[in-house]
Amino acid sequence: MELETMKGLWQAHENELKKVSAVNDHLPGSIILDISHNSLEKIKNTEYLIGSLTLLFLALFLLMGAKVGNRPEMLISYIITIAAFLIELSLSIFKLIYLFRIDISSGAVTDTARKTQWFRLFIIRERFVSIPALFVVAPAVYILVFQWVRHESALDYLPFTVMETVITLVLGIIFSLIVYRRAYLNNIHSILANLKEIEEFKSEP
Repeated sequence: MELETMKGLWQAHENELKKVSAVNDHLPGSIILDISHNSLEKIKNTEYLIGSLTLLFLALFLLMGAKVGNRPEMLISYIITIAAFLIELSLSIFKLIYLFRIDISSGAVTDTARKTQWFRLFIIRERFVSIPALFVVAPAVYILVFQWVRHESALDYLPFTVMETVITLVLGIIFSLIVYRRAYLNNIHSILANLKEIEEFKSEP
């Protein structure tokens, strides 16, 4: 009787060890997946913020449309600014739709890595286009805001306008580079590194 009891206890002990071993084997992969998921959510949150701010400024500038007047520099600046906001809003919507197609929890590491890598290349190309675009958009926005705030043409204060525009451009470029690096590229790099780690973890005997 005691032998049967000992066998039962031993079997129960072995079952518990198997459960603990299974949990320990699964735990690292789960932790890595959670880290990747958090990085993806940070990118989404950044895109939500950018999209919301773009929509807000688009609405404000549309409401100010009646105050554009008929001066050529105002009309051209207004068209450039509205077009820039619409493009940025469209890009934010596109990026969010694409990000929701990346399912890290699916376990399809290769497919997830491919989609993430494509998004990384898209962000790099967007950066190469958006930063030079600031040299057109920033002066246009400055001309509009200067007229609406001071009720005078920015072109009548050309030296001051050039100086202010250059400062705005420098700050805009620095801010853009920081956003691209911290909000996008760093998180994308984290996701790709984690996916590689998961692949190596799965291939271990």
